Amino acid sequence: MPTSVSPIEIATGLGSDETLLIEDKDVSRTTVVQEKKEKLRGGERYWRVYEDSETEWAEGPRRSLPLKKLLAAAFACVGVAVFVGLFCLAQRQEADDDSHEEAEPASHSVPLNDPSSTTQNTPKNVELFWTATAQRVNFDGVTVHSYGINGGNGHDAIIDANTGDRIILHFTNNLTVPTALHFHGLSQNSSGFMDGPTGVTQCPIAPGRSYVYNFTIDDQVGSFFWHAHYGLQSIDGLRGPFIIHDRNENVPKYDTEHLIQLSDWYHEPSQSLSDWYLSSKTNPDGNEPVFQSGLINGIGQFNCTAIPGRPCTQKTPYVLTIAPKTASRLRVMNTGTFAAFLFSIDGHELTVVEVDGVTVEPYVVDMISLNVAQRYSVIVRTNRAPSNFQIRASMYHGDTWTSMPEMPIGFNPHVTAILNYSPIDPAEKPLRVTPPPHPRILDDTNLSPTPSSVQFPTQPSADVTVLYEFNFETRATDLYQKAYNTLHTLSTNNTWTPLFTSSFQAPKMEPLLVSAHDLGHGWNPDPAASTIFLARNQVVDVMIRNNDPGEHPFHIHGHDFWILSTGVTNSVSKIPRALSSLNPVRRDVVTVAACPHDLVTSACLPANATVDAATSKYHVFSETVEGTPYPVPSGQDDVWFGYAVIRFVANNPGVWLMHCHITFHLEAGLGITFVESMYDIQQLEKPGVVAQTCGEAQQWLNEGNVL
Repeated sequence: MPTSVSPIEIATGLGSDETLLIEDKDVSRTTVVQEKKEKLRGGERYWRVYEDSETEWAEGPRRSLPLKKLLAAAFACVGVAVFVGLFCLAQRQEADDDSHEEAEPASHSVPLNDPSSTTQNTPKNVELFWTATAQRVNFDGVTVHSYGINGGNGHDAIIDANTGDRIILHFTNNLTVPTALHFHGLSQNSSGFMDGPTGVTQCPIAPGRSYVYNFTIDDQVGSFFWHAHYGLQSIDGLRGPFIIHDRNENVPKYDTEHLIQLSDWYHEPSQSLSDWYLSSKTNPDGNEPVFQSGLINGIGQFNCTAIPGRPCTQKTPYVLTIAPKTASRLRVMNTGTFAAFLFSIDGHELTVVEVDGVTVEPYVVDMISLNVAQRYSVIVRTNRAPSNFQIRASMYHGDTWTSMPEMPIGFNPHVTAILNYSPIDPAEKPLRVTPPPHPRILDDTNLSPTPSSVQFPTQPSADVTVLYEFNFETRATDLYQKAYNTLHTLSTNNTWTPLFTSSFQAPKMEPLLVSAHDLGHGWNPDPAASTIFLARNQVVDVMIRNNDPGEHPFHIHGHDFWILSTGVTNSVSKIPRALSSLNPVRRDVVTVAACPHDLVTSACLPANATVDAATSKYHVFSETVEGTPYPVPSGQDDVWFGYAVIRFVANNPGVWLMHCHITFHLEAGLGITFVESMYDIQQLEKPGVVAQTCGEAQQWLNEGNVL
């Protein structure tokens, strides 16, 4: 029965003396499903969204409030499902202009909404208004250039939705350079034009222009994130969480949930880093730029004594406050650029219940390893005597992680935060806890998806097997360092057939998906697009071979995948061809192991060298496999190498990018594309905003700008 609302009160979390009242209205509506607010110049506007998709609004007092209070207010609204940000439109400013106001850090101790209050039985529209803005920030003690959303930090712009919801994100580019957004891990079924990577599914959004990302969340639940997918802009902070709730999610019961965002952090703008990294003159050894610090929820501790004379303020660690004798879900995610993390909490076990949006059978460990773009949900029980405990996130920085050069001055690979049992004073020293002598570090191949997360049975065999290997080099014809991708397919007579060798480069303008949609089978893609064509519902195995002394986290857009096998070996013929289990783990980022290598030269060890399985970080496969082995490509079994074998089903028509998620490596060309079901691609609806955005980007180019 419709009721008259008089008055409508929205608790803002600003204190009882600052509670805002919407003017009395006689409103006939159904159940309220969402409340949100939008900052206007000099005041606020409050919105209430109903199940029938209608809204009402009222303006609050025209006053200026600190960012911290506004953020606290946004999270305090009982019905808020999404934090939109602070400004819907911000004045266009130069990206490197020191006149930008420094964004005040958010109050990171506020958790996500309790899932019992965010989940809805009826899918709804989640409509957001975002503007990409540039500002100066101070996350680790040093003030630097950054990109964010609505004048705030990117990592505070949380998309919080439910399975089945429709996301309508009005995104305006207020930067001085083009941009685009990708929603990492979202399958984008029937909505491939919303996937985001420029040159693959859309044109870049020109400065001052907008794009409406409009898609429905289909049968997905868990921890995801969004980030810029143009150039290296995610390095500059244009990234944040995307959480999908479902009332029927099959995870153990918990009381509260919290976000833990881990990332490395650079003090230089991404364009400067890219120019240095790709140039064979400035970087003849091909080393990746080294970050200055690590962050936990946007807070790091740079060693200010390392830069005497430069403004620097020592930061205090992030504090996570949880009540004693409760169970909390921590959504831990690595949203960074280059560094892998080892995460743990002193004196507390971590029960893994979700990985990359796939619920798994509970698995108890002491530590979890997160490569770039990987996410885990862990249940932590505060069953110790009340105290403060150290949260540790150590960045891998040794030989088995990467061959990067010496650490910069002041670099500390160990990032810390505080787990605070309320009401203990968080300023008290953390309790010293003796670590276990043999800590249990998660091996994700031991995880098994829960029955509810198994979308379809693991296929018994592949229709298509692709061997994908790569190397970094600067050839005589190259102006800069490139990654070269070499691909073979397995023929029916069990021999490898070469496909191509290329360095991936997406078109500057007309995206691959637009070409496939408009031209169909008449499309002849440029070799630089590194395309593999797949038929509808083919089962695809991809064997990724790594001849590099560093790990590589590989991601496929449009899919998650089964991990069939990972490790190191000295022959393709020794890679297991059978499934590693009847229910192998699924995720959307796989770590491809580094090759066992010489500690001085970083060269991969010769195939006849002995690699000790007892001390190796990875699974070692050095024995002959049962059954018919994979054939050995000509001249390829001369060294040890790292590898991963993954499997997916080509059941999502579109053009999907597969790439290393170390941003520098994709910029160098470490990626390929899968074109799935050309006929079905042509049946996809192409939104009008796609052509409009391409036209606006072309106009921006015609004005003398460069992509």
